[in-house]
Amino acid sequence: MAEATAGNQAEQRDMHTEITAIRNTVEVASSTNLPEHKDQRKMLQDLLDLVRGLKIDVHSGQIVAQTERAQIYRSICDVKSTQILHVLASQCLIDYEASLQTSKTHRDRRRSLKSTPFWKSRDLQAWNKSPISSLFLLKVRIADRQSAQDFCTNAIQQLLQAGITSLWILRPR
Repeated sequence: MAEATAGNQAEQRDMHTEITAIRNTVEVASSTNLPEHKDQRKMLQDLLDLVRGLKIDVHSGQIVAQTERAQIYRSICDVKSTQILHVLASQCLIDYEASLQTSKTHRDRRRSLKSTPFWKSRDLQAWNKSPISSLFLLKVRIADRQSAQDFCTNAIQQLLQAGITSLWILRPR
């Protein structure tokens, strides 16, 4: 990519040198106002148009290169994130799958109990409607702790069913 850009720049330098020489010739000739100088002026204008076209081509080539670099960077970040999650999962001291299964079992037993609907809080609703991904710390009363854990268990289960890569920790109490 860099070689192509350097080649384009060298070609532009050569053309600028040529154009400068032609421009000097035209200026000398136009001072005498001979009719054959109309052809030289036309040639000069054509060369100037060609140089403008080359500048546009070089600029669009640079934009394409930047876009390609951004796509490559995004792909590398995705691969690295996946690798990091695999390393974390393999070195995690907590058996996260067993913890999730335990949380599901406790949740199913507690479904009949009555609790306050903390999920209707303004903060949680605003976080839910946010278009960007972010961390949300959920603070609930001690009496609602089990309901909050059930809520988190449901959220993790939905993410897993949707095939979304997730990182979670459920600490059983």
